[in-house]
Amino acid sequence: ADSRHFVSSPFWLMRRRTAMTCWRYSSGFPLAKIVMLMTVPSGSFNLTLSEFSLACSKSVGGTYGIGGRAPKFPFSHSESLSPSGTLLDALIFACWNSPTRSISFLYGDLGRTRRNQVASNLLLRGSVGTGFKAPSMLQLGSPLVDFGVTGGSYNCPLAGSSNPLASLCDSTKGQLEMFKGGNENLKPERSNQLTFGFVTDPVKNLSISVDYWKVDIKDAITSVSEGLITSDPVKYASLYTSKFKTSTGKSYLAIKDMPINIGKSEVEGIDWSFLFKNQSSLGAVTNRIGGTYLIKSRFTTPGTDNSWESSLGRYGSNNAVSFRNVLNASSTLQMDKWTHTVAASYRGAYNDKLMTYDECAVDNLDNGDCANVQLRVKSYTVASIRSTYRPTKNVEYTFAINNLFDAKPGLSLRSDGSHQLGYDPRYSDPYGRTLNFSMNYKFN
Repeated sequence: ADSRHFVSSPFWLMRRRTAMTCWRYSSGFPLAKIVMLMTVPSGSFNLTLSEFSLACSKSVGGTYGIGGRAPKFPFSHSESLSPSGTLLDALIFACWNSPTRSISFLYGDLGRTRRNQVASNLLLRGSVGTGFKAPSMLQLGSPLVDFGVTGGSYNCPLAGSSNPLASLCDSTKGQLEMFKGGNENLKPERSNQLTFGFVTDPVKNLSISVDYWKVDIKDAITSVSEGLITSDPVKYASLYTSKFKTSTGKSYLAIKDMPINIGKSEVEGIDWSFLFKNQSSLGAVTNRIGGTYLIKSRFTTPGTDNSWESSLGRYGSNNAVSFRNVLNASSTLQMDKWTHTVAASYRGAYNDKLMTYDECAVDNLDNGDCANVQLRVKSYTVASIRSTYRPTKNVEYTFAINNLFDAKPGLSLRSDGSHQLGYDPRYSDPYGRTLNFSMNYKFN
């Protein structure tokens, strides 16, 4: 769900025809936290230590291991490999490779199950765990440097206050000066996450996968948007400073764009995909379609632990949009030295940033007064085609048409962040239809 965080307790459940199957998992977590969640019936199944050690060595380079319901650490050669008398629905063996600090799980299929019967074309998978992500060196130690001005225009947020910087206020509305830098007081992000789902092949050449995932993060790291800083100068007083400009010999009010631990973040959704392959008279065809459906996406207002906000389907105070639906589809035809691909991507519509009467960013043409306006930004779909020709193994020619139907970005009034106005460059492309040609040569 979130590749930045370590997943510490993987489990798989799969019906297999082979005698043994291995999975390898590198351990970046305390070994004692491993939880065994896979089971198959016990009984007459026996595996000697020498056979098991050989399997570990051939499969994952393991040095030794144990079998049973709950492995102990460190593993011991004297551990029993036959949990006789139990009613386990699975038997799991673990291989521990001490030089590489990796652990691998071997699942012995007994050829019969008493419950949780899984077909040969169905894989159940999932993981639960905890994790952390330390702040980057730039987030911690980047010096405070000049970063131009804000994207939006504001009346002086400190006007009329007792803040010493209020003396730098200008009576006119305008853009504020900015600095950007790191924050040496950042704490690591910590998370709890889970995911479970399945992969199935209901018919020949068709594969379907569906996975539910959830990630809860504490001490999430992000920057406070300029809109929040200007709307609550008391809460974010530490993010105000002054900037001296040698060109004028004067000091101006400025804000600091720097990362902070905002509090909490909760995201959950469903990833799904369909893959269909077939052989046509022209060549091999591979069709894919997949996407993400967001169920929940919320975060606490920076500086709080209980004031929740959401940017799901709307432009949030974090200067971002969490899209409810994101889809990608492609169809590829492989013809000897040619590869042809047609692809399309889709992002759902969302509510744009609310432009308030006080901000006065929009005028009412009837009376010339300021107006409250919030646009609905349309969905964005882009199609492309690409053809690649490989006359030799070293040479490759590619011709592509991006944004085939010349889709236009949806109108957006957001002004924070990027100075590109009228659309959001993160979610749409202003170039329209473009043609691209490239040649690659690989040296032996």
